[in-house]
Amino acid sequence: MFFSIQISILNDAKILEHQDILSQFAHVESNLEFVAKEVRYHPSCRNSFANLARAKKLNLEKEERSEWTVKKEIREKAFTAATEFVNDLILERGEVHRIKDLADHHRMLLAEYGLEPCDINPDRDCTFLAKLTDHFKGKIVILKIPTKGVGKIAFSSTIDPAVAFTTVFTVDMGTTHKVRNIDIYVYKIR
Repeated sequence: MFFSIQISILNDAKILEHQDILSQFAHVESNLEFVAKEVRYHPSCRNSFANLARAKKLNLEKEERSEWTVKKEIREKAFTAATEFVNDLILERGEVHRIKDLADHHRMLLAEYGLEPCDINPDRDCTFLAKLTDHFKGKIVILKIPTKGVGKIAFSSTIDPAVAFTTVFTVDMGTTHKVRNIDIYVYKIR
């Protein structure tokens, strides 16, 4: 019992860089024993000390979390949401979608989950498409459609390609952008 208390107090003192307690342990750290025969800690003082150490440790862990890992988590979350979208609409409902629309949806998810616009690169759509086809391995089919302006389409492997080609798409030459927050002020002119 005392041994585990000694170790936890020492570890907490190291986290908090508490010089007074560390200096008391300095000469006995090798065998981790208090100098006194009996040690008494007031329970609320011990809990307070442990809580301070725990809070500092959490703050240090948050600071260590790099920007790269945050971006990676956002990308993984967006890809998971995009695969759920494909699973629901293409595999379960049997819809046919343009690859460009799926890539736009993925980019909008990236923005929605907090990735900065400068980090959302349309050139990575090929990477997204490769990951998507690898994820669904034979469950979806991606083909180039001959209709001008449509590009590639994605559909369930259970659908005949001839039926998928008959899907009518509206060809929009504009781009899709996700709007985050907009404050609109209306002024009345009298």
